[in-house]
Amino acid sequence: MAAERPERVASVLEFRLGEEIFCFDTAIIEYVYDLERYEPIDAFGPLVLGLARYNDDAMMLVDTHYLFRKVPLKGDDLSGFSVIVIRTESEGLYGMVVDEIVKIEDLERADLTAPMELSDFIVQHYKNADRLVHEIIPIPLLEKAHVPALIRRHKVQTPSTQEANEEYDAFLDAVHIRVGEEHYAIDATLVKEVVERESEPFAIDEEGEKIRGAVAIRGEAVPLARLGHPTNGTTLVVIENGTAHLAIAADEIYDIRRFERSRLTPAAVKGSPIASFINEEGRVIALVDPFWFIDTKEDRNSTVAAKKVRASARRGAMLVRIGGRLFGLPLDRVRQVVERESLPTASTGALIGHREDRTFLTTWQHHSIEVLDLCELLGVTYETDPQESLAVIVETDNRFVGLLVDDIDEVHYLAPDAFLDPDEAGGGPIGGAILTPDSIVAALDLDYFAKEAA
Repeated sequence: MAAERPERVASVLEFRLGEEIFCFDTAIIEYVYDLERYEPIDAFGPLVLGLARYNDDAMMLVDTHYLFRKVPLKGDDLSGFSVIVIRTESEGLYGMVVDEIVKIEDLERADLTAPMELSDFIVQHYKNADRLVHEIIPIPLLEKAHVPALIRRHKVQTPSTQEANEEYDAFLDAVHIRVGEEHYAIDATLVKEVVERESEPFAIDEEGEKIRGAVAIRGEAVPLARLGHPTNGTTLVVIENGTAHLAIAADEIYDIRRFERSRLTPAAVKGSPIASFINEEGRVIALVDPFWFIDTKEDRNSTVAAKKVRASARRGAMLVRIGGRLFGLPLDRVRQVVERESLPTASTGALIGHREDRTFLTTWQHHSIEVLDLCELLGVTYETDPQESLAVIVETDNRFVGLLVDDIDEVHYLAPDAFLDPDEAGGGPIGGAILTPDSIVAALDLDYFAKEAA
């Protein structure tokens, strides 16, 4: 049996900041890695550099230089720096950026004012031969600054074939859209993405055709379905089945809704893309059969099994650009995207406490709402002219709030474990993170913005 260490001895990881040596207690360290890339965030000032992803984990990347020495790192190229990943009591993670990992060793606590608690930090001192090594406890500092730790990604067990089949047979997860005055739903397991139209479509005038033209999407010409009455909608729902793609133009994207298949009424209409109907809160929604536009029976059969397994991937995330940064919004709380210049601006001179530099009042679908300028809150500067920006109308706490953004990037439909929640140390504009197939994106805390608009 190994001998127990005396209570005055602790195992610490020493690291270098500039020319000084500091340390962390190894009890809070999860692992270390070399920093290669990260997504910058400006909302927390110089304290937080951005979001980093390592394997299945995501974390706020903390400038340890600034935390300990109030001297921020300069420049965007942090290659060559190391990250010490520390764990909170709630299993959240922070990534602490340091110049260099030195070593792990057992050190004796020094009696010199140990532990010393000041207004800004708690410090421990350790004796190492003829010098002292200082430990500044990071987690209280980060909690005081309202920097959230990201809760570790929960492992989601892959459903068995039987479980996937039972869930798929009982429920339908569908993207709810509006085309003209009609409402449609599209099986979410077939939706690849939702994007804004890049240019005017190539139009086919033949009314009887299933395809009314084609649209350009990232260098590819994608067939455009003829669905409902003609529309000038610029939002495209992209359907994917194997190598075949199809775009459906929509005037409005609502959310992903779960329908009980037992409540679907078959359409029983030949030569129609409508597979069935459902009465949802007094409104009839038509379920679209995308196979009617592009697929053969052989194609249809080849995707049934894949659809059933993919049925668990049903959370939508809308990615928006603000000041050159990418942020994520939960799609189920987005109600509409409108052009800023189309919103009437109400007079706010008599409203006590209203900040004209941050918000403006407008009306939307008979609601009086505030639209937030996010520059100050996120520490960014808009890249588009204010009148040419977009307002994303979101619902939170039974009220509507508008968020000004430069542009809509795309919509992802992701497994539930791709959404990482913050721990209780949060409270700022960043409400977690979203792991997309290619990157990590900061999720905006809509409840925080609702309070700012109050």
